[in-house]
Amino acid sequence: MKAERLRAGFWRRMFSFFIDAVVVFLPFQVLAAILFALTAGAVQLAAGGFATTVCYKATSIAPDLKPPPPANPTAAKVCKTTLFGAETARQLTVSHSTKTGNTTYKISETYSLDRNDKQVDAWSLEWPACIALLAYLIWFKLRKPGTLGDRACKISVVDDSLKTSLPPSLRQMAIRYSALLGPFVVTGAMILGAEKLVGGTAEDMMKYHYLAVALAIMAPAMVYYFVCFVQIVRKCDPYWDRWAMTAVLRRSTADL
Repeated sequence: MKAERLRAGFWRRMFSFFIDAVVVFLPFQVLAAILFALTAGAVQLAAGGFATTVCYKATSIAPDLKPPPPANPTAAKVCKTTLFGAETARQLTVSHSTKTGNTTYKISETYSLDRNDKQVDAWSLEWPACIALLAYLIWFKLRKPGTLGDRACKISVVDDSLKTSLPPSLRQMAIRYSALLGPFVVTGAMILGAEKLVGGTAEDMMKYHYLAVALAIMAPAMVYYFVCFVQIVRKCDPYWDRWAMTAVLRRSTADL
């Protein structure tokens, strides 16, 4: 008897992605810990996996920070990210807050630091790790039984065009991840462009109401992802699966 094609819900998808993210990011964190020590903080990674971040109040602010921090800062903190005690990143965030009526406006600048709390032009491993994660997801989802997260959560991405349990084609995966990541990438590019246009410093951002502009740019993508979130919660195919003609199904024990 053919098993019913049950769509995977939000939690199965989320835990599957979390497992896969840990699998990919953990080696990069180990690499970041080694390179942070060898390069005096010139290579850093502040996100992912089993990292722990501890922040404390900065005792002083160097006068030669580039770009300049907000004028008359109201707060400054140093955040250290570690992996099992080995440091992978250190950052200084300087901010200025202004309260007008019931609204608080906050502008800030973040700087990478070395072990001696000196500013360093650090190269982040976050983008290489994200690219590796995307490549991992596409490569393994094109094959049965999928990624480690898929196996653990008993789900599978399949070609839904013919209502089969076969893995999707490369073309389908290209469409799927373009629809999934496209709004995020385009929105990020537009926000970076707006930041360049207004000058990039904290004062320029406040002068040209950068936060309001950024929120307006993000609004369409936020609506898109919210609608897709509701579709997944209702165990329906989100837009990226509909357009790619794929589906994320729960697998029975007999299918494993």
